[in-house]
Amino acid sequence: MAGTISEEDIQKVREASDLVAVIGERSPVKQRGRDFWCCCPLHNEKTPSFKIDPSTQLWHCFGCGEGGDVFSFIMKTEDLSFPEAVRRLADRAHIDIAVADGRPGIGGNRKARLKAVCAETAAFYHRQLMRDPGPDASSARRYLSARGLGGDVPKTWQLGFAPGRGQLVRHLSAAGFNAEEMSQANVALVGKGDGKLRDRFYNRIMFPINDPQGECIAFGGRVVGKGEPKYLNSQETPLFHKSQVLYGMDKAKAAMASTGVAVVVEGYTDVIALHEAGVKNAVATLGTRADHAPYPVAVASCSAPYRVPVRRRRGGAARRRSRARVHRRFHDARSGQEPYRAGCRYACRTTSTRPTLWLSAVPTNCRSSSHAPNRC
Repeated sequence: MAGTISEEDIQKVREASDLVAVIGERSPVKQRGRDFWCCCPLHNEKTPSFKIDPSTQLWHCFGCGEGGDVFSFIMKTEDLSFPEAVRRLADRAHIDIAVADGRPGIGGNRKARLKAVCAETAAFYHRQLMRDPGPDASSARRYLSARGLGGDVPKTWQLGFAPGRGQLVRHLSAAGFNAEEMSQANVALVGKGDGKLRDRFYNRIMFPINDPQGECIAFGGRVVGKGEPKYLNSQETPLFHKSQVLYGMDKAKAAMASTGVAVVVEGYTDVIALHEAGVKNAVATLGTRADHAPYPVAVASCSAPYRVPVRRRRGGAARRRSRARVHRRFHDARSGQEPYRAGCRYACRTTSTRPTLWLSAVPTNCRSSSHAPNRC
């Protein structure tokens, strides 16, 4: 059937995707005899009942009864169709796949097209920040430099500048994307009065929001100078559900897995400043309460015991109640380990321009280093 992935490519992806390694990226696995075991990523449990057989490349959970191969694991954990799961694993293994008629398979998939829109948009914004000689882009560069986010930081984090005035819409149209794709990716909006397609973001410093695999799926923008709202995020899209995403997760997941700790803050610049200061396990929520859905995403990337220092801002009793709910959820989600409380001081007065103050609030084992972390 036209538009399907060939059996040859499916087999290539299967052979390149070791089941133990794929599952190990989401949940810590331990070998027992010839099999590997872990807590099931599909439901909360305290005793590992999820078995992985490396010889057959099959998995089975004795707790919930689910099982299958590497493709079914991706389908169930990421809510993808079979072709989407194949493409996801193909991207992981850096394998180019084609549909049955020989054309690249990515174009026929709606989510892949929307990701392509986001990727092209991020590249456009980044060029504007780095090369636009105009006064607005210059103001954006001065702002970032004043916040200690100059030098290589914009390149590392692909920061950008949204000029507005229809420049992005014209660029994406020339790149082959249509109005429906731009609207669905939420980088453009249809004007209520004239029905004309307009840039969603304008005169803003842009922060690409990536999924855990490092692919851009949304944006956050901070206004340059005065204006409201000060921060503006992408709305919900087929790619982006803010309750399921943590900013910086793609860069922090390795440090989170190695230390068993996530440092959760509330702003893009906080995350960037912490990473640049050596705290590589920092992530930020995207406008959701601290006890809501992004945290299970973080839990899946950390090893037990799970410890989460949360930066405290205004909110007093409400934030304490929220943090208590977080502690209870982590206690339920991990293997009976008490959440980290004593010994982790909360930073109350720091800003992203003074990241060294954060180091006093983050235990030594939370920081990335060349040696194995010590458990505190």
